[in-house]
Amino acid sequence: MRKRILALTLALSLLLTACGGGASAVTMHLKKTEGTVGVSDNGGKDVTPREDLSLYSGYRVDTQTESYAWVSLDEAKLAKLDQDSEIAITKEGKKLEIEVASGSLFFNVTQPLADDESMNIRTSTIMVGIRGTCGWVTQNTAALLEGTVEVTAGEQSVTISAGEMAVLTANRTLEVRELPDIPAFVLTEVGEEPPKTDGTTNEANESVDKIALLQDMNYLGDPAACQMTAAQAEAFVRSIEELTEVFGGRTYGCLFDTGNGVPAMLLAVGEDLDLSASSQGHGVASVYRYVDGGVEQVPQGFLLDAKEISITIYPGSYMRVDQFSERDGDIYRYESSDFYAFGSDGLQNRETINFYKIYYDTLEGVEVTYQTDYQVVSEETFEAQLSQWENMSTSTSSSFQTASAARVFDTGELFMLENLAPNLLDALRAFAAQ
Repeated sequence: MRKRILALTLALSLLLTACGGGASAVTMHLKKTEGTVGVSDNGGKDVTPREDLSLYSGYRVDTQTESYAWVSLDEAKLAKLDQDSEIAITKEGKKLEIEVASGSLFFNVTQPLADDESMNIRTSTIMVGIRGTCGWVTQNTAALLEGTVEVTAGEQSVTISAGEMAVLTANRTLEVRELPDIPAFVLTEVGEEPPKTDGTTNEANESVDKIALLQDMNYLGDPAACQMTAAQAEAFVRSIEELTEVFGGRTYGCLFDTGNGVPAMLLAVGEDLDLSASSQGHGVASVYRYVDGGVEQVPQGFLLDAKEISITIYPGSYMRVDQFSERDGDIYRYESSDFYAFGSDGLQNRETINFYKIYYDTLEGVEVTYQTDYQVVSEETFEAQLSQWENMSTSTSSSFQTASAARVFDTGELFMLENLAPNLLDALRAFAAQ
């Protein structure tokens, strides 16, 4: 433990020295690149990367695997993108904002900002207000090597100092923790070799890294209890890559434990996904689980001629699938709610229990038949049993957030995308590489 503290102290002291150096650019530039780096302008048009390429408000920069990019924001502000990362830059006068769309970003601000200046780094979940500091940001964490910053997540706010990090946990609580191991892409900025990965890293540090990655995936549950292996994470990566080739290049998703220690994945894939828009894009949304070395879609018992489907994950309890269909003739509408319970043997191929409402158009008006597990029951029995399952989700899932996704079959429109991480794929790749 003493060796770890001394090593971390030495690394911090070296980084603090590096954080004191300034950049000489007077406007925003792409200072240098390594590997495969992409740049696009504010209209989405690709721009050929080159050394000292001028960058303007609305530009985006992204890196592929084993690739990095250094961006000079002005003479006192430098940023570095880790591999598999993407940022968008917005600048209006003296107000600068960097959106970390995926991956991680190192920042080094060598001079305190003037009173009329502002610099914010935001992700899909947190906002970091920078005044003159050095550290790095991922989707759900902000870590500091020098100075003090305020980190906000919704209505929550914390202040962290050098040697601390703010973490948005799986149950959406913003916590302050001791700084873990410094990532390799930050250490290389001070000329130090990254820590060896030949088994010399102690188990406690590996556990911290895995928990941080699971938090980046919006893991629904206790990350410390997750038993996912690197091979299983790699299988999830392959399945997402295959889906993006068919349905588009943007993904949002989360992992959740089905009760057997091996997570399943709720995933939305499409070209134009945007969780901040009223119509959140077009594509597909479904649940996938790891089985026998691969990943398979969990069948959700689709209704014939279904119009819409919605999937909600209640961690520690079950998955709920709601659908409705409309038809011509005497039966003009079906409504179904299927529940897939999580147990010691994981998420099953068929529903644990289903509830149907069947609407008939008769001469006397609309009549409704109620079914539970394909057996006709009274309305009172139907509502009582349905309520029992709904109450179960409240009691077992109260400690963790839920997640959901819904789709219109005819148009492919996606909506109700809740608590899905935009960087699930990046975090799974990093988990698989450990």
